[in-house]
Amino acid sequence: MFSRRGIRVSAVALGVAVLGIIVEPGTAGAQGAPHGQQPHLVVLAHAEVEVVPDRAHLVIAVESRGRTSQAAATENARVQTAVLAAIRRAGIPAAQIRTQSVMVTPEYEYPREGGRPTVTGYQARNAVQVDARDLSRVGGVIDAALAAGATNVNGPNFALANPDSARRQALDAAVRKAMDDARVMAEAAGKRLGDVLEISSEDGGQAPMFDRATMVAMRGAEAAPTPIAAGLITIRSTVRLKVALRQE
Repeated sequence: MFSRRGIRVSAVALGVAVLGIIVEPGTAGAQGAPHGQQPHLVVLAHAEVEVVPDRAHLVIAVESRGRTSQAAATENARVQTAVLAAIRRAGIPAAQIRTQSVMVTPEYEYPREGGRPTVTGYQARNAVQVDARDLSRVGGVIDAALAAGATNVNGPNFALANPDSARRQALDAAVRKAMDDARVMAEAAGKRLGDVLEISSEDGGQAPMFDRATMVAMRGAEAAPTPIAAGLITIRSTVRLKVALRQE
């Protein structure tokens, strides 16, 4: 484990696994190459970097029921107002709390013998997304929200505020591995590498950067503090390298 620019990286995670090595048809040497096409190798390489997250995202919701839509919505607003105040008191600024959805839906009872269902009441749901920028506060935020009346907690999703440094480390490792593999292949075939003809990144985007843990907590949950373990998240990078083979 070492540190670069404030990011902890697992040495094991920098080990790169080759996803595939492709020698395109007609590129084993100059003799078999189609007219006008330079012999070359195409190599895919993959690298991973493990990083300590510095952000957590939660979705906290309040569900309420009432005989009328107005009654359900009024009760929901009362409880969610208390929940939002509790989240702010737990150390989350208002700018880091965003309403995700507000819904009021009817609840039906269906006759056993068939026929039209009847409305028996209404359910109101108000969900907010919380961006916790201090991971030490996540457990306290969950506890405060539940104590104030929240009925559902989803998350946390862990992330990085600025993933670029870690992504570039993974990209650098993947390119180096691709070049090493291309060199080994060329030497095994009795050739030498020429110029790099093409290079591209096939990163998986944001999704691989999150380790998701989900829980649903209902009213009446035990008052024990909620433990949170952020662990590590993984930044992945894949590169495709096309390298010319020199004519001997």
